[in-house]
Amino acid sequence: MREAPVPVMASRGLWLACLALGVIALPILADRLALLPLHVALNPNEGWNALHTEAWLAGRALYLDPAGPVLNNYPPLSFTIVAFLGRFTGDLIVAGRILSTVSLLVAATFSGVIACMLGGARAAGWFAGLLLLTTFLVGYTDYVAMDDPQMLALALSTLGLWTLVRWWGSTRALATAMVLMLLAGLTKHNMIALPIATVIAVWLDSPRRGVALAVGGVIATALTLGLIHLTWGPDSLHSLLAGRQWEPLYLAQNLLRGMPVLALPLATIVAGAGLLSRRGPDRLLLTYVMMALATTLLMGGGAGVYYNCFFDLAVASCTLAGIIVCRAMLAVGARYPQVRFLPLALVLGVATLAIKPLLTARWNLQGGDAAALAALTAADVSRIRDVAGPVACETTALCYWAGKGFELDYFNARQAVLTGRGRENNVLSLLRAQKFALIQLQDRAPGARLSPPAPGEMSVLDSNYVEVHHSGTGIYLVPRRLAAFTPSP
Repeated sequence: MREAPVPVMASRGLWLACLALGVIALPILADRLALLPLHVALNPNEGWNALHTEAWLAGRALYLDPAGPVLNNYPPLSFTIVAFLGRFTGDLIVAGRILSTVSLLVAATFSGVIACMLGGARAAGWFAGLLLLTTFLVGYTDYVAMDDPQMLALALSTLGLWTLVRWWGSTRALATAMVLMLLAGLTKHNMIALPIATVIAVWLDSPRRGVALAVGGVIATALTLGLIHLTWGPDSLHSLLAGRQWEPLYLAQNLLRGMPVLALPLATIVAGAGLLSRRGPDRLLLTYVMMALATTLLMGGGAGVYYNCFFDLAVASCTLAGIIVCRAMLAVGARYPQVRFLPLALVLGVATLAIKPLLTARWNLQGGDAAALAALTAADVSRIRDVAGPVACETTALCYWAGKGFELDYFNARQAVLTGRGRENNVLSLLRAQKFALIQLQDRAPGARLSPPAPGEMSVLDSNYVEVHHSGTGIYLVPRRLAAFTPSP
């Protein structure tokens, strides 16, 4: 599209804001990229994904009894893609990290392309894309370059959004976008904000097309679920729909952690809503923001939900904020040159929150703390590998790197007990039977875990297991009957 004649001072303000975002983003991004090849567990999800993928590659079932000690509640697409990439990396966790990093860059790129198309200036595209990338690096740092399918789902969804905006009104483009959204749902099934927003926006433009789209979406979803059922068995659907705790406290904690970095983009949307059209792509993006906010509030209170509940909202708000900022400059930039400071005001909010990530960056390219943790991890992985018998790792990456199988899914097994869908205390019965030759825990304090312990877990654990090793990767326990034969660390 041809660029609109952005006033010189306004254009300079946008490019200056882009420069400021780059200064903030690049050091944090370099630090995260340096972690890609390291055997350091960035999150319990990394090993969880890798162990499920490894089991599937070995010919075992991808979905097991949802009431058992190991549950897979993720859709199948990411496992197949990571399995393919793992052939080239030799490590499924590293493959997942690379895929996640590329996916974030894809989402930021197409967010910028959308802003360029609707804002009418290249600078608007660069600003929106860099704003989204910096938002993730500053507000959701832990998810950057981490093996988790949420980023891939977000990239597919953003590609669908771009397809809709680029060819708004085209039935073929609408069908293509819905397929991309369906693939996003097959990667992570919390990607519902954009499909709902699309149905609403299309219906408001043309009720007949909206109804047809909704019916087609329901049919396509039903057929996809049927295909999953036929391919992976009835346990697959039961696992995907397995319940978990929802608590207002979890929602409040997540909002305090994840919302501050989006406060200014959302405020920009509220203040500049008058610059948006009430039809077409503008209305789609505004509806997307509202649906993303609604799903954030709905999912943010779930046990185990973290920053990923904000990802749809981040894409929608950063994209729309970039469009509004550029349109504001086009509308009043010639008369009020002070408007050139508007994008810098958004950057200032991000920069305030970036102080901690910048100060705490380990500068891994120079071999900082992560290198020392990698050496410590290697020693503990060797300890796990040498154990004869099953091992239960709460930090699942340790068991993956040690070549051990997936024996106990701590988080989901606890949720099965706490929500009443588990059988006779799955976690406790395994502990009483002293089934595991070694148990690794992140911490003995319940508050440090991903979910509350099952009722009575700590007392049963203390009665049957004894600690033999404690390091930066967690604590290690063996059955009391074997403690006398276990060498001291």
